Amino acid sequence: MLLFDIGGGSSELVRLERSPPTRRGPPLPKIKAWVSLPVGVVTLAERHGGHLVTPEIYAAMIAEVAALLDRFLAEHGGLGAGQVHLLGTSGTVTTIAGVHLELRRYERRRVDGCWMVDDEVTRVIERLLAWSYQDRVANRLHWRRARRSRARGLRHPRRHSRRLPLPTPAGGRPRAARGDAGADDARGRRVGR
Repeated sequence: MLLFDIGGGSSELVRLERSPPTRRGPPLPKIKAWVSLPVGVVTLAERHGGHLVTPEIYAAMIAEVAALLDRFLAEHGGLGAGQVHLLGTSGTVTTIAGVHLELRRYERRRVDGCWMVDDEVTRVIERLLAWSYQDRVANRLHWRRARRSRARGLRHPRRHSRRLPLPTPAGGRPRAARGDAGADDARGRRVGR
C-alpha cells in the first residue's frame, strides 16, 4: 500500500507493508519507507503555467512527478507483482473524489472512504483536463464555501476532542482512542505524529 498526501509545495509518500494482526485494536502501521517529494500542486502550477493545462502540459507534469516517484520506488522494491492500493489524503484527493461522485457541494460522508479503480481515476483526469481554468476555480471555490459553511459553529475535532488512552497491547505502545498512529506518553502528551 502507498499512502500519499499531495500538498501545495510538497507531497509525501509512505510505503506501508501488511501489519501483523493484534489481539486487540487495529494493528500499528508498518512503514517500509517514506519520502517528502519537493513537488505539489502549487509548485507544478508555477512551473507549468497552471491556467491553461493542455494534455501536453499535463504530460510534462506527469513526467516530472514520475521521475521522482520512480527513484523512490526503485530504492524500495518497486510496486511488486500484485495489485497496489493507493490511499490518498488531501484537498486534491477529496476534489478528485467529489468530481468522480459528481457532487455539486462537498459532502464529507460521501467523500471520506471513497474507493476508485484506475479507470475511474482516468475518467476524472480526462474530465478535469476538459475544464477551463475558470471551471476549475469555480469548482474549488464552490467546495471551499461548502466546507466553511459546514464548519461554522462546529468545534475543530483535533483541538477540542479528548483522547483517551487505550490499554497497552502485549509488547506494544499505548494507542489513542481514535485509532491513529500516534500515542499518549506517560504525561498524556501526543507522540508519534
